[in-house]
Amino acid sequence: MRLKSKIFITLIVICCITALMTGCVTTKTTEQQGSDKQEMETSKEEKKNFNETGYPIVNEKITVKSVYSNHPYYGNAEEMSLWTTLEEITNIHIDWEKYESGQFELYFVSGEMPDFFMNGINAEEVYKYGIEGGLFYDFNDYLEYMPNLRKIFEKYPTAEKAIIQDNGAIYTLPKISRSSTSSRTRPEYRTDYVEKVGVKPPETADEFYNVAKAVLDAGLTGGYAPLIPQD
Repeated sequence: MRLKSKIFITLIVICCITALMTGCVTTKTTEQQGSDKQEMETSKEEKKNFNETGYPIVNEKITVKSVYSNHPYYGNAEEMSLWTTLEEITNIHIDWEKYESGQFELYFVSGEMPDFFMNGINAEEVYKYGIEGGLFYDFNDYLEYMPNLRKIFEKYPTAEKAIIQDNGAIYTLPKISRSSTSSRTRPEYRTDYVEKVGVKPPETADEFYNVAKAVLDAGLTGGYAPLIPQD
């Protein structure tokens, strides 16, 4: 049977939570087509529980599911104060699940998809599962509930243009970096170099500079480019 479920995907925190407040994702099969009346009653209950303005977003706590890439860069979402604080404010609990490399496609094949993907969706997959597959919600239908996102679009109009798909839909939300360059990097160091120069592992930017200078002065970089510009 053709899967008709739709899911939310997002990269913006507040907008993501606001988008999810409209209800849970459903999978409708041929066997379930006779349950329209029950679904209408459920929808009425959801509307009663939902606050269009202010917080909490819902009166009685609801749980939504999200998955994200199992990469050290992201850490454990359930332990982040950002999400625990948002749960207190919105009354929405997120059940987090990490997915391993190669597991991503299984969510679409099995139909057991989360309410939203926190990350990991690339442009090709947005086209395949959004435009062609119709599996993603169009955020245009929910912008009235997203004042923060509308303000972002007003301030950064190019961000809105960047996420509008060929069919005019918005399936993902923008990630805006205001750094001075188009890319960001994290400082890293070789522990064996640190041990050789006899200094403690750096914990601050100043300590990292001192370690890098000690390694440079010790001549451990060999023929590689210097760690610190000579000028």
